[in-house]
Amino acid sequence: MYGPEFLVWIPSQGVFATYFMSSKTARREAKKMEPLLGKAATFRCKLIDSGRFKWHGPVVVPCSSPLEVPALDAIKGEVEKFQNPPKSDIEIADDASDSDRVR
Repeated sequence: MYGPEFLVWIPSQGVFATYFMSSKTARREAKKMEPLLGKAATFRCKLIDSGRFKWHGPVVVPCSSPLEVPALDAIKGEVEKFQNPPKSDIEIADDASDSDRVR
């Protein structure tokens, strides 16, 4: 999987989240997201009909309504965590070959 990942603020939930634009459709739409970095954007969904297949894809447009954002310190903290994620701790599973369990 590949594609750009954006840190977004969801005002209705009051939380930060990440949006991984990994599908072909989302990667194309991500180009519209880049000019809106640091600005408010609205994400919508649209049905795409190729004639043979149908699927839903994202649509990114500039936000037209006023937006309440968190304090600048909170934003800076979230951006720092987003840009420098903690090292992941990989947990190795026990060897299943020693198990008496029927498979």
